[in-house]
Amino acid sequence: MKAVTVTLAGEDRLVRITRRKRQKRIYVRALADGSLNVSAPKNTPFTLIRQVLREGVDEVEGLPVYMDPRKRLEEARTIPVFGRDTPVCRCLPAGASVAYDEEGARLLVPAEPTQGAKALHDFFRRQLLAEAEKAKEELAERFPEVAAVPFRFSCRYMKQTLGSYRKNPPRISLNLCLVHYPPAFLRLIVSHEITHHFHQDHSRAFHATLERYFPGERKKHAELKRVHDSFLYRRHDKPSAL
Repeated sequence: MKAVTVTLAGEDRLVRITRRKRQKRIYVRALADGSLNVSAPKNTPFTLIRQVLREGVDEVEGLPVYMDPRKRLEEARTIPVFGRDTPVCRCLPAGASVAYDEEGARLLVPAEPTQGAKALHDFFRRQLLAEAEKAKEELAERFPEVAAVPFRFSCRYMKQTLGSYRKNPPRISLNLCLVHYPPAFLRLIVSHEITHHFHQDHSRAFHATLERYFPGERKKHAELKRVHDSFLYRRHDKPSAL
């Protein structure tokens, strides 16, 4: 990534440029601090990028501001937890852990924004990993071959994939955004990645095994893709092509 300063409409703007091999157009994203992120084809010269920005300055100035997940957590008033919009009450002291108020069906979060975002992130990790373990145990009770494998889980927010599997040792990485979707989607991804322990590709045998673990998986996967695309590419997130 290269950082340069470009004058747009009489104002100096910090521009971070990333060049990608398979990209064909120039995309621009406006950040909350006033800087711009530009993604361009690999061999695009800086002079062309600067020209495109200056010619499209009206479009650039009209871009919605992108907010990263941590900033969203700092400012959100409601957050979906396993498919349910849950109110956030910022009333705890700094350094406290997030608590779930069952009576009020709300999340109690540290009042200090940065502390609150970190506490929410840790809370989501604990919730997702606990539910993933439950999904694995449910499969292990029904299928002896699953019970024989010591699967372990990890999770983080990821841009592209919902889950991945590594065989040695057997470890499943999950996209933390699954904590915001209905629980059935998490069970589907856990079943999908466990199936990869027995079938490395997406062959007919893979789908036959996955259908045993999660009946109706193809229909549910199509539904999950629509939900995930909507979550991942909201209007203020998606970069604009110039």
